[in-house]
Amino acid sequence: MKKSVLCVVLAFGYILANAQASCPVVEQSTFHFVDQANPTSKKISFTYYNPTNGNKSIVVVIKVKNVVVINDIIDASGNKNQDRTYTSAAFTFQNLSDVSVEITPHSSGNGGGSACSATLRSIGGASLPVTFGSFSASRNHSAVVLKWETLTESNNTGFNVERYNNATGTWESLAFVASLSSNGNSSIKLTYQYTDNNDSRSITQYRIKQTDFDGRSSYSEIRAVQGQDQTAKTVVFPNPSSNGTVTVVYPDASARTIMLFDMTGRAVKEWKNYSANSLQIDNLTPGMYNLRSAGAQNNNAFTEKIIIGNL
Repeated sequence: MKKSVLCVVLAFGYILANAQASCPVVEQSTFHFVDQANPTSKKISFTYYNPTNGNKSIVVVIKVKNVVVINDIIDASGNKNQDRTYTSAAFTFQNLSDVSVEITPHSSGNGGGSACSATLRSIGGASLPVTFGSFSASRNHSAVVLKWETLTESNNTGFNVERYNNATGTWESLAFVASLSSNGNSSIKLTYQYTDNNDSRSITQYRIKQTDFDGRSSYSEIRAVQGQDQTAKTVVFPNPSSNGTVTVVYPDASARTIMLFDMTGRAVKEWKNYSANSLQIDNLTPGMYNLRSAGAQNNNAFTEKIIIGNL
């Protein structure tokens, strides 16, 4: 028995040509928090299946107050079209609003390489109402054009466009964009756009906040643009990073291959044909890394050293 769940495309800023048949499928309607006797203890659970017989995996990251408490790699290989259920270990928290869950399908058996489908996110125990596709931000003089797509929507009222205020260290809402879906539900790709009048001469970060009819919310990836008239170059920030997250801003949105190496020379992450102008890299453990980016013909190669933690 298979529900009509779409295998969605990569959420790191670009869309693969078609939903990948080789990608493990998470049945979103089955996602739920498992109650424990202790009201501040929970597990998460969901059903998934493998549409082919190849090697597959699903990476599950659970955070409490942005601290990783569970980082599981599910081996989803073999057993074509058979429903299987994952249930996490129990984790504790004080407020459910501090909990976030990220579920990322991979077309390899060990969670390595690039994801093959969108990262599904739950904030504060919410269901998985919207699957984001691509999200891009591009500057045209004093205007920054934001474009995003959704691949599925459920119970969705719309989106708040948010910009990070560097002075206050907070996210500010710029505008609300209503859902294009009928009654907040859609199983087809929908495209949205918003233009921000922004003449800042420093890097600006943006994100999209999606809100359900019942008030629950989820967020897109963060995208960044360089400042107006800022010298076109690749920028990594913050560097050093104290929380395991860095953002890379490229001077344009041309396709490139990006690889992240640890100091032993081992490739720990890879993005092929990545065509967004910025990339956020999360969950890096303390240490030093080399980030290499190169164009389609190995041109415009760029290597940057990244430091995580206080070394």
